[in-house]
Amino acid sequence: MFPRAVTPAAVLFGPVPLRAIILIGAMLAAAPAARASAARASAAGARRVPVASVPDPKGTFLAGMTLVVRAGRVVVGTVMPGSPAAGAGLLPGDALLVNNDQALIDLEPMPPQAVLALLEKAGPGDVRLVIGRGAGILGVRLPARPPDRPPGSPPASAAPEIGAAAPGFTAKDFHDNEVDLARFRGQPVLLDFWASWCPPCRDQAIILRRLAIQYPELVILGVSLDEDRREYEAFIYNNHLPGHQIWDGGPAGPIGQLYAVPSAGIPYSFLVSADGHIVKMGVSLLDKEEAIAGLAASSRGRSGTR
Repeated sequence: MFPRAVTPAAVLFGPVPLRAIILIGAMLAAAPAARASAARASAAGARRVPVASVPDPKGTFLAGMTLVVRAGRVVVGTVMPGSPAAGAGLLPGDALLVNNDQALIDLEPMPPQAVLALLEKAGPGDVRLVIGRGAGILGVRLPARPPDRPPGSPPASAAPEIGAAAPGFTAKDFHDNEVDLARFRGQPVLLDFWASWCPPCRDQAIILRRLAIQYPELVILGVSLDEDRREYEAFIYNNHLPGHQIWDGGPAGPIGQLYAVPSAGIPYSFLVSADGHIVKMGVSLLDKEEAIAGLAASSRGRSGTR
């Protein structure tokens, strides 16, 4: 799953220099071979690049993937099935661009071997990565080390599937209003997972605002995986996020766990039909727009017959 993502850099990634962001963009724009590969992968639809069953002993192992040095860059070598990296949609050949708050592509780039050494020393907790794939970038958050599960603890939720009923939840939104997914039955719902540290989430905020205006029948429920509530609030203010915005308390929050999003990477969204079933899911909001238009038209039709 997931693929179970640049503007003021100081807002998105703390101290990452703006020049690093510019260089990342230039590098991606100048990679025709990578773009062609990405296009072929997209045309293949659900067909995914096979992942490896064992880690590559020549690289650095992190969250179920092996990072190796190729052509002077740190890239994903192998990905183990069922691992956090596989759940985040990472594929062999993906390039590492940013590790936590440190840009690896800069006027004075960090040597790739130094990058691997830094990752090998990662302590407990999560690492935040920006990954380059073709002409696009993806923000993911992965555990540096496998989390300890208390004896007898319930297994993590399985990722919802298209056609399945959307798991229900209740929560307080940014304005302290109670949000109950079941209350929106009869209307299409876009459930959008994001975090302030994720560069692609800022880009998708622009699309989200347009969708809210263009399809007023669409209920937008945003869920932040930020650990710091202040960062969640600032992102909503700075990006004028529409709809009901919910703070889930971090990557281990109950709503994110319910939808298996922390293992999938962000941005990620689920489009839920008026009868409460998932009809589309994935990274891109644009890929859901045709379905959104159809659900919105159906909603208008039902309202007109009452």
